[in-house]
Amino acid sequence: MTKAPIREPYFTASIRLVIAFGQGRALAQYRKLDIQTVEQKNLLIFLIWIYVYLSRRVRIKLINYKF
Repeated sequence: MTKAPIREPYFTASIRLVIAFGQGRALAQYRKLDIQTVEQKNLLIFLIWIYVYLSRRVRIKLINYKF
């Protein structure tokens, strides 16, 4: 029962992140910026987000196991 409300915001956030990826790329092409540097920045943000997501899930699981 507790997993559903926790999972929902992550799901919407992941969709938003994918949209942001596309927007960042389109913006880079529109402004004729160096796309590679923009993608590296996006990848870094994505990796940080995955790390936070996984650490939160692990923490939630640990809390569930304690009780």
